Amino acid sequence: MLIHSTKALQKYLKVNPETKEEQGESSSAWHAHFKKLNRKNTIILMHDSSLYTVVLYGVRRKI
Repeated sequence: MLIHSTKALQKYLKVNPETKEEQGESSSAWHAHFKKLNRKNTIILMHDSSLYTVVLYGVRRKI
């Protein structure tokens, strides 16, 4: 499973992005984004090929 994250999500999770490795079309690739909705932390995941979307609302970062 390959998850491409936006800069907003990387900043929220406090992780450094890894070097980009070009990979062919993968049926298990996802994109992830961080957003504040109604003052709640929300992570939005979307499958690249099927556009299936998962919304994680009220997420807390583990310290």
